[in-house]
Amino acid sequence: MPGLYRVGATRHIRSDVSRLRALGWAPTRDQRSMVEAYVAWARAQPDLHDSSSAAVAQMRRLGVLRSTAK
Repeated sequence: MPGLYRVGATRHIRSDVSRLRALGWAPTRDQRSMVEAYVAWARAQPDLHDSSSAAVAQMRRLGVLRSTAK
């Protein structure tokens, strides 16, 4: 959905763990390995299918998509 966004959806987000780090917490895995693990898990799911086209069509019908172009 390049150029489109859902009304009410968070469009930009950035995690800030500085307060947790100040308490002594540190991540045990880097972002790349977490994403790779998630993708491997998703690929292993037997009933996983891409429903994004149907979801976009439904959001268009409901009028919840907006264009980023002004």
